Amino acid sequence: SDGTSNTISVVEESGRPSNLIVKYTFATYIGGANGWDATQMTGGGTKSAPNRWADSDSGAGVSGQANSIVGSLKQIFNGNKIPLNGPADCPWSNNNCGPNNEPFSLHVGGVHALLADGSVRFISENLDTQTARRLFGRDDGETVSDF
Repeated sequence: SDGTSNTISVVEESGRPSNLIVKYTFATYIGGANGWDATQMTGGGTKSAPNRWADSDSGAGVSGQANSIVGSLKQIFNGNKIPLNGPADCPWSNNNCGPNNEPFSLHVGGVHALLADGSVRFISENLDTQTARRLFGRDDGETVSDF
């Protein structure tokens, strides 16, 4: 049924440790290199650091991977995790690609999610799109099968 035990309230959205992100360096964000300025540090800028836990660009949304196309959707969870830094058509530096703005974790096989009933579930990265949509929709009257 469509109750609190079948509604995701919060989903894991982790970045990558900086040593795993080839493109990014500490100097890029803090040292003023590469056109970085104070306005980009406080919001409104176009650069982000996906290795920071509380990066303003790491807020989770579930719009799908930016390189998905109709008839060939990418994974909802842990999308574009391979290769390191993402595929050529969806590098991690782009919005909704890999570990920024989409459910993502460093766990093998899925992400943790807090459900509206207070329980935490590990949800497979292979979850189908329709089930994911139903889990994120509250009070929509749609039933959710096992997940």
